[in-house]
Amino acid sequence: MRCRRWRIAQTAMPMLMVQKKTLGRCILYVGFRPIVRHGQSSLFRFVSACRIPHLLVWAKLKGFPFWPGKAMRTNAEDGTVDVRFFGAHDRAWIALKDIFLYSQESPTGGSAGGSGGKSGGSKKSGGGSSGSLEACLQEVELYIKNAEERFGQFAHAQHRTSYDPKKEEEYIRMMYPKVRPI
Repeated sequence: MRCRRWRIAQTAMPMLMVQKKTLGRCILYVGFRPIVRHGQSSLFRFVSACRIPHLLVWAKLKGFPFWPGKAMRTNAEDGTVDVRFFGAHDRAWIALKDIFLYSQESPTGGSAGGSGGKSGGSKKSGGGSSGSLEACLQEVELYIKNAEERFGQFAHAQHRTSYDPKKEEEYIRMMYPKVRPI
């Protein structure tokens, strides 16, 4: 029995080390648990800039409009990205074909700063107004402000720039021009 546990632990260790490296550099996580500090809201943690910047993206979950989020990590095996969405701070693994870098316009053509285009509406089933998207975009702007304070500058991507995980460092240099290479 002890030998079996040892083999399981040895098999799992490389995977756990990758996860710890990925999540350990993020303000949302310490190891595998969210940071919980007395008096801090989840909004404060979510809009704070981590030591290494996250790429901002527009991601589309089936049945919902494109929604802004942070690309956290990529699963190369199935071609999906772990996206944490602004607003409700939900997460989902999204197919690469449904992810674009964050631009001033949503991929469907609506302005990110307003309620135009097909991007309006609630991501949650609890509402159909564009008010939740507008509040979400205010949260994105707060994150960008915090990122600019930490990294010096933020640049929106060109409209409908597809996300390619192989170009992540290039995208970080493009969106955060003053950040040193990772």
